[in-house]
Amino acid sequence: MEDLGTLERKIGSAAGTIASLFPRHGLFFGAGMLAAGIVDVLLLDGWGSFWLMLGWSFVFGLHFLIYKGVTASEEWVEERIERVSDRPWDSGHVEAIRSQPFGRSPYRTEGGAPSDQRAEARQRDAERKEASKDRKQR
Repeated sequence: MEDLGTLERKIGSAAGTIASLFPRHGLFFGAGMLAAGIVDVLLLDGWGSFWLMLGWSFVFGLHFLIYKGVTASEEWVEERIERVSDRPWDSGHVEAIRSQPFGRSPYRTEGGAPSDQRAEARQRDAERKEASKDRKQR
């Protein structure tokens, strides 16, 4: 049985090899998707190569994750942190997360600003009550 250090070196070497092939895989992926699209349009009825495209896209995505995991350096991480945290539209959100990492952020915007959501809910409730009164009066 191999020791852990030897196994880690082999995995690291394999990951490095896989990562080094990523740019070439990207070219083949782009050309292959273009070719599959052309074949679909010209020769097949609709999405004949859908599963080929889906499967290859999944493999390409995994390949990208391995590539990024192997090639990400401390310098890249620092640059990424600076770029993300220095965005002016994110500064309030970032500060809210830093001050309350597990709390509810007032900057949640799935449905607009929270104050707008409450005002819209009150407006809808008032309209429903008014419609209900109109029906009762008839």
